[in-house]
Amino acid sequence: MRHAKVLIVTVAASLLLWSCVEEIKPKTNKKPIVWFTRAPKESSVIFSNAAEFEWIASDWDDDLGMGATYCKLDTIGMPPVQYERVFENRQEVINLPDSTFSFRVKVVDAKGDSTVISRRFTVRFDNLPPVVDSLYCPAAKQSPAHLTVHYVVYAHDVAPSPRSASPPESLKYWYRFRGPSGFQTIEAEDFEYANWAGGTAYHVQFEVDGTTYQGEFRFVTKVMDRAGNTSAPVSCEFKIE
Repeated sequence: MRHAKVLIVTVAASLLLWSCVEEIKPKTNKKPIVWFTRAPKESSVIFSNAAEFEWIASDWDDDLGMGATYCKLDTIGMPPVQYERVFENRQEVINLPDSTFSFRVKVVDAKGDSTVISRRFTVRFDNLPPVVDSLYCPAAKQSPAHLTVHYVVYAHDVAPSPRSASPPESLKYWYRFRGPSGFQTIEAEDFEYANWAGGTAYHVQFEVDGTTYQGEFRFVTKVMDRAGNTSAPVSCEFKIE
């Protein structure tokens, strides 16, 4: 019985010593966790000369309060720049030239461990609308009959630099076709890609019952580039009489 008591005391002492060792044993530091909540999409092309970035950082060790955050914007193909310390989780870069960039955020915790996140994007600044070069329309006067009327829109984009201009096949077109009283207006639901001459012009046609609807018909169209700039509307009319 005496030996059993000694054994129990020995085991208890061992457990106590082990728990103390566990308490003083240094824990492995956890790196910060960082992610973007606002930024251009990875490897995307933006048509603005400014970009906004926002991020969230957290840490399992809860020691970011004594850490620091740094940002930098590198131009691809140029020597990298130095990190600069920031005190907010939001940064806006402006007046960017046409080029490819990499925006980086580095978050360092109190123990010196860090996490870096980056976002690569290309700027093709375009703040100018496209131009409608010509609009092919039906003859100005039509006889009362069943007609098929055709419209063809030719356009090109204008931009601060040739690299920023939208290719002809990337332009989108919108239209509205109205007639006299009783004629139901026909309108595109949204801007559509070109569908004529290899994607470099927009073609649309309408069936008109000229024996029922007589009077003035008007076609209006607009063009939009990749940057979302929209041309001035262009229109033409014809009459059935």
